Amino acid sequence: MFKLSYSLARSTCYLSNILKHTPICFSRSIALCSRLIIKQSFLETKTPLVLSVQKYSTKKSKGKQIQKPKVQLTKEEIDDVINSGELIKIMKDAVEHFRQDLNDNLNLRLTPSTFEQINVKTQDGPMKLGEIAQVDVKSPNMFLIDLINSPDYVKPVLAAISKSNLSVNPQLDKTTIYLPIAKVTREHRESMAKSVKLKCEQALKKMRDAEGKAMRKAKDAKHVSKDLIFGVNDWIKYQFDVYSQEAHNIRDSKTKEILQE
Repeated sequence: MFKLSYSLARSTCYLSNILKHTPICFSRSIALCSRLIIKQSFLETKTPLVLSVQKYSTKKSKGKQIQKPKVQLTKEEIDDVINSGELIKIMKDAVEHFRQDLNDNLNLRLTPSTFEQINVKTQDGPMKLGEIAQVDVKSPNMFLIDLINSPDYVKPVLAAISKSNLSVNPQLDKTTIYLPIAKVTREHRESMAKSVKLKCEQALKKMRDAEGKAMRKAKDAKHVSKDLIFGVNDWIKYQFDVYSQEAHNIRDSKTKEILQE
């Protein structure tokens, strides 16, 4: 390393002296030669150049360890620029809603509770199907919903089941709804996997919107230093990386579960 530094210093000094007494057009040529000499010196010594780059999780690098911001700010410093609690709540809620949505609506093994979690739009307002009636198991391949005590809810329940992602064909007999459970096909698994990816993107969009809103607010903060704004932006990016990676992990785990036969 010492040999390299000495060689570079000697070459640079020699060329600098020449440039002082050389016309401009010729000086440019000598400057070019200087760069070539330096490049050649590096190649001859085979000394690697190490660049320090801070990495953040992206679609291409998901799963890698996320580095924390270089500057550790206090909550008071961050809140002087943005509302940190609001940002974290939006991102956390987006992830939890994504997780719950998958558990409620994208399951290979259907159970009574799966149907009871379906949202039903009624004349009395939105309700869970389980609040209206109980879902019973008639056989391993057949569920039924008895609405004899709630006949006004038959049509709303049928509509809700048909619009769900459970891929069942409800059959009505007076006030009883039969739910035949068909064997899960490969096509159905792939369709469910696409739904998982779509729901993940919806969660990520909510987080990106919150990230962008927070960064715009930080940019407009005129009462604090530029260094603090830079640190807050770094912190905002870090929060997005953490929660987006969690969403990706949920997506990958659910996709693997669905496609594994």
